[in-house]
Amino acid sequence: ATPTPPLPMHDIVAIADSSTELAALPYLADRVVKDSIDVEARRGLATALLAVGSIDLGQREALRLLARDACDDTGLVGIVNNHGMRFASGEMPVDSVIAAAERHLRCVPRSPEAWGNLAMSAQFTGDSTALTRALDTLATLEYISPAYRRLAEWSVTAMPPNAFVAVDGLFDWLLLRQLQHAGLRRDLQVRYTSPRGGLRDAGNRPVVA
Repeated sequence: ATPTPPLPMHDIVAIADSSTELAALPYLADRVVKDSIDVEARRGLATALLAVGSIDLGQREALRLLARDACDDTGLVGIVNNHGMRFASGEMPVDSVIAAAERHLRCVPRSPEAWGNLAMSAQFTGDSTALTRALDTLATLEYISPAYRRLAEWSVTAMPPNAFVAVDGLFDWLLLRQLQHAGLRRDLQVRYTSPRGGLRDAGNRPVVA
């Protein structure tokens, strides 16, 4: 029988973006790059796995990239994102999140993913100096697109005074915190939760940042 050719990586990424059959992704991914030294394919795989929440497999591929090149940006982003998700679910101590972000910044000083995690960590630990530094840096990186920022500005202007705003993702939390950092709607009480269980304190109790 003629072997089935491997699925192209762009198809894997498309599946990660749109398919509802997410459980099939790890199988398809292994078909593509099992025992492969194709670095670009492995980068695509790491990105796709993390995009659909396959945290363990995504970290595996990120670590394989870093084993070949300690400053591989996709590998570093994968580890930073992995640690951020594990921290939000109470599985990862904040010190590990900070260490991963700082490792990333040694290779890529203007990484928005790393600065985003440092901002989250600083909010969690109550380090206002580190939070200000992270938000200041993110403001120079154009991490938030102008269109997305305008949408957020329009959204918050319609909110009543001292409104409680709960957001379920790091990107949305950073967007609102950046707006407040720039002086817009500082009266809002922005709270970051997570679909993976929410931020936890040192005793693994849910907290609002």
